[in-house]
Amino acid sequence: MKITDILRKITNGETLTQEESEFAASYQEPAAGGIPKDRLDREIQAKKDAEARAEAAEKQSQEIEQRLKTLEDSKLSDAEKAEKERKERDEATERRIKAIEEREQKAVAEAEKLRFRGSVTDLAKTNKVEDVETLLLYAEREKLNFEDEAQVSAFIETQKTARPFLFNADVKPGSGTSPGAAGGGSLPIGKLPKTVAEKAAFVREHGQDAYVKLAESESAKQVEAIEQNRLAPATT
Repeated sequence: MKITDILRKITNGETLTQEESEFAASYQEPAAGGIPKDRLDREIQAKKDAEARAEAAEKQSQEIEQRLKTLEDSKLSDAEKAEKERKERDEATERRIKAIEEREQKAVAEAEKLRFRGSVTDLAKTNKVEDVETLLLYAEREKLNFEDEAQVSAFIETQKTARPFLFNADVKPGSGTSPGAAGGGSLPIGKLPKTVAEKAAFVREHGQDAYVKLAESESAKQVEAIEQNRLAPATT
C-alpha cells in the first residue's frame, strides 16, 4: 500500500477502505533522504530476530556437539579418556604456539621492512637523493645488505651513473635540467614524475611497472647524453 495511491483517491473524491484510512492516519512522513519510521522499525526488528535465530542455532549446534562428545566419551575406558584429553590439550597447545609464532614472524618481517626503509632513507640523505621511493625500489630489487659497506658503496655509485635523475643537481654527473613534470594535473606517459605527488598520480594511472620502465628509459637517455657530451670535441 502506497500513500500516493491513497492521496490520489482522496483527490478524486473516492471512498477509502478501513485499511486505507488506518494507514493514512498512522502514516509518518519520512525525513529528507530517509525512509518511513515504521518501515525502519520493521527492518531493525527483522535484523534482531535474524541475529537471535542465528545465535540460538549456534547454541543448539554446540549443545549437540557436546552431547555427541559425551556419548563418545562414555564408550571409552578411563585410560582412553585420559589419552584423548591429553591429545586434545596437546593439539590446543600446538595451535596456540603456531598462532604466537605466526604473529612473531609477522612482527619481525614488519620490523625488518621498517629497518630497511630507514636505512635507505639515511642513505638517500647522505647522498642527496631526491626520489627516495625509487631508490627504495631498486634497493629492494638488489636485496641490498647494509652491513656490507662495499655493496652499499657500489650500489649508490651505480645509481649516480645509471640513474642521475634520482639525485640533487650538484650530485648528478654532467649538466642539464632535472627530468620531471613542472605542473599539476595528469602526467603524460613519456615524462618522468618528479615529486612524490606526481609519482603517486602516475602510478595510479599507469601502474608501478610503467613507472619503472619510464625511469629506466629516462636514465638511459641521460647516460647517453652524458656520454655524448664527454666525447664531443671541445669548442674554443
